[in-house]
Amino acid sequence: HTPAMSVRGESFRPLISPQYFFSHGINLFLVPAFREKGLVSTMSIAWDRPFPFPLFYGYDPAHGGGKLVVPCTEAFLFSPITGAVDMTVDTLHTGKAVNYIVLRDYPGNPMTRQVVSTYFRRFHATIKEYWQDTSADHFSLILHPFLAANNNISGVAYNTGFVGRYKRDTTFNMDQVFVLSHEIGHHWLGGGLSISMNDQWFGEGFNDYVSFSVLLSSGLITQQQFVEKMNEAFKKLYASPVRNMPNDSVFANYWKMGDHNRLPYWRGSIFAFWLDNAIRLKSGNVSSLRNVLLDLLPLRKTDEEGGHITREDFLHTAARYIPEQDIPPAFDRYIIRGEPIAFTPAMLMPFFSKTESGGVPVLAISDAAAMGNSFPATKKP
Repeated sequence: HTPAMSVRGESFRPLISPQYFFSHGINLFLVPAFREKGLVSTMSIAWDRPFPFPLFYGYDPAHGGGKLVVPCTEAFLFSPITGAVDMTVDTLHTGKAVNYIVLRDYPGNPMTRQVVSTYFRRFHATIKEYWQDTSADHFSLILHPFLAANNNISGVAYNTGFVGRYKRDTTFNMDQVFVLSHEIGHHWLGGGLSISMNDQWFGEGFNDYVSFSVLLSSGLITQQQFVEKMNEAFKKLYASPVRNMPNDSVFANYWKMGDHNRLPYWRGSIFAFWLDNAIRLKSGNVSSLRNVLLDLLPLRKTDEEGGHITREDFLHTAARYIPEQDIPPAFDRYIIRGEPIAFTPAMLMPFFSKTESGGVPVLAISDAAAMGNSFPATKKP
């Protein structure tokens, strides 16, 4: 755990002390290699001596790792196992789902049980409504302070939850709210619904935009904060030296970090904003981007790693809501070739106004009452 690698080190590597334990399943066991597809592994964990504190098993939260389970291998290997002398585990119900909030209880902790449960209850209920999700699938939100790293918030999503780490002496702030919301959102978009690793504009960028929309609908952010997040994306993308990078080069350069790492987030969220406005304008604000995403769900090709669709699925479905001849050239220009969108007033809903500063679009709300704070009903075209 060198200082330069402390954030990633604490997120991925085992942490073991008399007061705290953390490991992903993949770090506890050899990685099984199956010669045939479709084989199922049955796994459990047994400790040869009593542990000094309770443990939480991400893959088996209801039973504490105390029974044989038959998870998909990926789910087991990348699920966290953690515990601490001051760990708390609370359950929250969202419809049929029993969810878990796993925190640390120390003096001055900004992530208190009340703060986190209030946020999670509102956001999780709203995002399940957004996706019309009535399943009993559980979600685990694990939030523990960094031991050494000096970072506001970071973390790793897994198939049934998120492990977040935050600066121990910070205050609960909006940047943390946006990160948590984005990562929880991956349960549905980027995990449950995804294209390919070369299409992170969808899994990351569209997930950003949906997270902003759900935060607005839940009342956790204001209209002005929604606009500020979009303006932040405009400013970062349109001023970036890599703004015109072709899409097929984005993932190849992703781990260079900096703008390369953030490019699919900015480009995807802005394209989602453009498409959302185009659908709303065409439908008289009775349909939205949400319709496209819900229509894509039945097209998923599921495997161990999530539910995949293709670019063709996306384009064909979007064409149900805007003129079919408009979406392919727009997708080619703004996503594949990486041209920034030159927004005009005619491309925006009337409750937005737009100016420019140094060639960067700047949004404002011109009619707060018309904008409202909820996503529209899902009416078919």
